[in-house]
Amino acid sequence: MDGVLLDIPPRLSNYLTKDEIIEQHFRLTEGRHVYATTKRLFVLKGSSIHDIDYQHISCIQMLVSREWPIIIIGLVIAIAGFFIVLDPIGLGLELPHYLGAGFAILLGLVIVLAGIFLPYRCLSLSVVGLTKPYNLSGNQIDLDNIFRFVREKRV
Repeated sequence: MDGVLLDIPPRLSNYLTKDEIIEQHFRLTEGRHVYATTKRLFVLKGSSIHDIDYQHISCIQMLVSREWPIIIIGLVIAIAGFFIVLDPIGLGLELPHYLGAGFAILLGLVIVLAGIFLPYRCLSLSVVGLTKPYNLSGNQIDLDNIFRFVREKRV
């Protein structure tokens, strides 16, 4: 039984069929755990369990999008810092205000860069019987592994 996961959560073992084996386990964001068996995926989150048969997955996509709300917040912070430095209404600001403005500009730029270089990644499964795609978010490595695993099982 090389490569077989033997540490099965007790509540999941009740759902396994005869000769069904858990082959891989993935920890994703939002407290989700994905268990890939020889026949299907189990997605556990809290007390809920979703069962997705490989044969019912009609399409699988890796979606990557920029975090636009984060980018916009960073731009607003940086622009606010620039306005403090420019002092457009002539308040006659002193050094501590300029240091705060410089910090705001730097913080805003760091937030913008984080939004650009740390995109949101999501694995989207179109499942027969569901009206909306089933989305899984997590780190790139786990999502890539789930993607490959599902593709191999669907063949």
